Parts: sequence; C-alpha cells; structure tokens
Amino acid sequence: MKVAGILLWLALPLSLGAQWNIAPVFSDYMVLQRGQPISVWGKGVPGEEVAVAFSGKTARTEVSPDSSWLVVLPPHGVAHAGQPLTISARGFQAAFREVLVGDVWLCFGQSNMQWPMQREMHYPQEAQELNQPLLRFLNPTYAGEQVFGVPFTDSIVRKMTPASFYQGNGSAATPRLSAP
Repeated sequence: MKVAGILLWLALPLSLGAQWNIAPVFSDYMVLQRGQPISVWGKGVPGEEVAVAFSGKTARTEVSPDSSWLVVLPPHGVAHAGQPLTISARGFQAAFREVLVGDVWLCFGQSNMQWPMQREMHYPQEAQELNQPLLRFLNPTYAGEQVFGVPFTDSIVRKMTPASFYQGNGSAATPRLSAP
C-alpha cells in the first residue's frame, strides 16, 4: 500500500503538467497583429495562475473552473526582431521563439493558393535571390479541408468553432518562405 502511495505521489507532477495546453494556433516564428491586444489562451489546472510574458510585459490570470484560461497583453507596435513569448504556471513552462509583431494577412481561396513554391517554374532562380527574414508563412489544415461536393458530417460541423477549426499546428511557420 505504501509503495502505491509513493508512486502516486511521484506521478502527480507528471499528471498536472499533462493537463496544460496552449491553443494550437501558437507556434515558433508566428506574427502577432500590431496595434491590437494580444490574446493567448489554452487549458490548464482550474484555480492555478498562468502568466504570459512578451516584450517586457507580463499578464496573469487564474484558470477558470472549466479549465480554460485567457491572458490579454497590451497592443504592441511593429517589432523587426523576433522575441520569445513565454507561458508559465506551477509545474508548466512553454516558450515560442522568434515571435514578431507586424501585419497578419489571412489568404483564402481556391486550391491554387496551396501551390508550393518549390513546384513553380522559376523557383530555383527566385529562391537564390529571396531574402525576406521578416516574412512568415503558416499553412494549417482546417476542418472540412478535403471535403468537396457533399454536406459536412456532424463530426466536421462540431469542429467549426474558433477553438477547433484549425487542426493541430498545420505546417510549422518558418522565417523563410522558400524553406523546404
């Protein structure tokens, strides 16, 4: 009995850490919209405090009873150098690298919007001259992405919420659009 109690006590920190997660839209090399409040959210241990730090500012909140948390940092101006964004709580730490503040453009359209640059006819020549370290690219998958000409199933419709529309991290954002 004592051995089971000791094992449970040793495993408790692992189970608490496993309860923390951050919304999958956040990643290394992301760009946050300039001039707008910066919202960071996820799930955690109810009643625990979570802190988010970015560009010299820190904001805190308590995780709500439904396990959700939302921290809002003040608006920032354009940042031409990447900075870390850290999220911490008791027994949990996460950091995103090279986060920029600037203009975020969302591009949606037909399937040709997903055409990879590597397949473009002039890519080899253009890639040699491309030097845009502040350009970031993220191409996540989303609910219903591969469904054509038929109604969405109930499971896809349930994913059409702000919290679960995008699936996973999609492709990782990269500091160079031409990176393989």
